[in-house]
Amino acid sequence: DALLDLANETVLAASAARSRERAADMLGETAGAIRWHHDGVEKRVRGDASGARLRRRLKRRDRRLRAARIEAQVEARLENRFGKRLVALWERSILVSLVVVLLLLLASFVRGNAGWIIALDTAICGVFLVDFLVKGTCARFHPLWLRRHVFTDLLPALPFGWLAGLAATAGLVYWLYRYCRSH
Repeated sequence: DALLDLANETVLAASAARSRERAADMLGETAGAIRWHHDGVEKRVRGDASGARLRRRLKRRDRRLRAARIEAQVEARLENRFGKRLVALWERSILVSLVVVLLLLLASFVRGNAGWIIALDTAICGVFLVDFLVKGTCARFHPLWLRRHVFTDLLPALPFGWLAGLAATAGLVYWLYRYCRSH
């Protein structure tokens, strides 16, 4: 339990750290200590149910600390590459874009899928895809980062309205091709 408390304190300290690099280092050191304790001590000492429960908690906390470390590294790399002001401006623009997409969804229910709605939605989805790719590059597409962001960042960024229109167009072209071949 002392290690779990240490992990909680490290997360709090890392969030308050001035430097994202220092926060990533703190999280990495604590994750390494938990992994060492989990692999070296807990597997040999306890074989009962409470030991298994503690091992699961340690493993889960290790995974969370590694994910937090990767996020801190991504933030640090973004700030180093683009500067704090530009990163903050980009994050605000992503939030505004998300609100616009929600308003477009409401507009599509009220007015139907007008061409301008699909075009604007596709453009904003492109912005979300750029955001995902830039952050993924900064995370070096680490499998843990991908697992955490595929469903929350990548799938919502896909322009399903445009893709549906593209699929319908492809279906129409295929139908015309078959019609022309048969006659």
